[in-house]
Amino acid sequence: MKEINFIDIHVEGFGAMQFPFHFEFNNPGINIFRGENGTCKTTLFSALVWALYGINLKGVDKERVATWPHVRTGEFKGTRVMVRYETEGVKYTVIRHINYKGKTYEKTGGNTMMVFINEELKSTGIQDSTKLVEESLGLNSKMFLNSVLFGQRMKKLIESTDEDKRKVFDELFDAEWVGKARENAKAQVDKYTKLLNANIKTLEELIFIQNQTNESLRSLQEAK
Repeated sequence: MKEINFIDIHVEGFGAMQFPFHFEFNNPGINIFRGENGTCKTTLFSALVWALYGINLKGVDKERVATWPHVRTGEFKGTRVMVRYETEGVKYTVIRHINYKGKTYEKTGGNTMMVFINEELKSTGIQDSTKLVEESLGLNSKMFLNSVLFGQRMKKLIESTDEDKRKVFDELFDAEWVGKARENAKAQVDKYTKLLNANIKTLEELIFIQNQTNESLRSLQEAK
C-alpha cells in the first residue's frame, strides 16, 4: 500500500471557515485537533476531501461548499483550499477554487483546480487534475472516505445498505496496493519455491550418492 504523508492544508471561504486558516499535519507525534462544537473541526477534513475529489464529507458538490452569502464579509474573495502531501518520494500540491478572485501563485484562482508535482504546475483542468490526484493516491473518493477518514464516516457506512457496503469493500480490496502486495507476495513465493525445489534436487542427488557409496562398501566387505 502507498504511504501518504499529508503535510498541511490551507482553507479559505469554505463553509464556516471564511477567513484563511492553516493547519500542519506532519508535526511529530500524535496530532489532536480539538475545539468546541461548531468550531469547524469536521469542516477542516471536509475541505481536505473537497480539495482532492471535489466533494465534501456529505457528498455535496461545489454549489454548497462556499461560505454562505449571508455571513460573508467584505474580505470574502471566494473559496480556495490548498493541500500538500507526499507519496513515494514525490511532493504534490493540490489547490481547488470556486469563484476565487485572488491570486494563487501569480494566477487568478477563478474556478480552476491546480496540481503541482515537485513544485511544477502539471494540470489546471478540473477533470484532469482530479484524475491525477486519484492516481497519485491510489484511491477514489469513496475508498478515501471509508478508509483514510473512516472515523468520520463510520456511522454512515454502518447504516448503509448491504449492497453499498459490499461495493465499498469490493473497491477497497481491488485497490492498486492490494494488487501490488499480491504481486510482491507471489514473487517471494516463486523465489523460495524455486530455491526449495533446487535444494530438494540437491538432497535427492546426495541421497543417491550416499546409497551408491553404501552399496559399494557392502560389495567390498562381501568380497573380503
